[in-house]
Amino acid sequence: MPPLQKRLLFTLLGVFLFALLVGVAFVHVSGGFARPLQGGGSQYVGLARSLAAGRGYLWDGAPHLGRLPLWPAVLAVPARIFPHASDGVLLRVTGVVVHAFTALLLGLLAYRLWPDLRIAALSGAFFAIYPASLALLDDGHSECAFALVAIAGLWLSLRRWPWSLAGAFLLGCSVLAYSTLIVLPFVMIAIAFARRVSICWKRVLPLAIVFFVPASCWILRNYFDSGDFPLLTAIDGEQLYGGNNPVAANDLLYWGYWVLPDEIPGQTPKRVLFAQLGEAGMNRYYLRKGFEYAKNHAREYPRLLVGKLVRGFVPVPWLPSISALLANLIRLLLYVVAVWSVFKRRITDSLFSNFLLALFLTTLANTLIYYGTFHITFCLDIFLILTAAAQAIHVSNFGRRRSMETAELTSR
Repeated sequence: MPPLQKRLLFTLLGVFLFALLVGVAFVHVSGGFARPLQGGGSQYVGLARSLAAGRGYLWDGAPHLGRLPLWPAVLAVPARIFPHASDGVLLRVTGVVVHAFTALLLGLLAYRLWPDLRIAALSGAFFAIYPASLALLDDGHSECAFALVAIAGLWLSLRRWPWSLAGAFLLGCSVLAYSTLIVLPFVMIAIAFARRVSICWKRVLPLAIVFFVPASCWILRNYFDSGDFPLLTAIDGEQLYGGNNPVAANDLLYWGYWVLPDEIPGQTPKRVLFAQLGEAGMNRYYLRKGFEYAKNHAREYPRLLVGKLVRGFVPVPWLPSISALLANLIRLLLYVVAVWSVFKRRITDSLFSNFLLALFLTTLANTLIYYGTFHITFCLDIFLILTAAAQAIHVSNFGRRRSMETAELTSR
């Protein structure tokens, strides 16, 4: 093995072990691996156990249409191997391992964009300690699977044919954890037109077709199970109405954020709607309610949009605490250095540049349509880490050169 490849291998191995240790330490400090799960974590594990047992994608004995399948599919592997592990241990141990591999892949992607071992190491290490990634890991959210698959997909997409086809497929699989990315090819093509970049359609069309394969298969599965078409996820309606309602618009505690539909005054309880309409019908009902609110409150709606942007992109904790202040300070640092790197033109790969801009526009639209949360912006943050690391190393190199020049002048 050439010396440079050996150094890269050891660098990435170091990043992997560092991220593994940080993940284990964070879960331990937060209360341990065996803690009971809250929120969607228990549902992800339940779906994974159903897949591992060969029963299909079922929840309470019925085909499930809400939670997207990428994270449960990843969890199904350890659920099959360790069927007697508790839900908390299964979810968090898998999350720690995925976290470590994601840090490794981010370092590999950084090296592909900037062949500098220090940028690779800094990218992976910063992801390893990034508070949002650790919080999502501990709670067992699907963004963990998105980060792993999307980074691997982008790394392959930057390689030559036919590896780029595999990359497009993996990026398409990431849609099964982050549904709004389904528009990514259209946004990237629009950006290319806006920048007057020539498009090789013989290359772009096959990549786009492969990208849409995973989501198309899941939409067909949902159609056969529900009769609704096109339906990628039946949780869209709940998320839309949860971020577009009188509580999210007028209650300062929830301004620009999301609230459970059952907590909206005058709303029919979810269990009643589910019994009457089923999962797909309830999704349509909530979608209609969300759009109706936006239409009927057009004059006040800009205020709600401002709230969504504040909650999504301004790194200031809504409910101050030491941990929240620290997490948002780190996030602010990331944004400042990432924007600085853009102005300094550190991004030299045109495909990555288009991808990053498309991801930003998609994240912005997702925030404005649904609600503001770090769950949405995290999918952009992981790629901003790359640009921030490149800028940090460049500044370090510049400072070192200045110091050497000063020392040389002084010695004279």
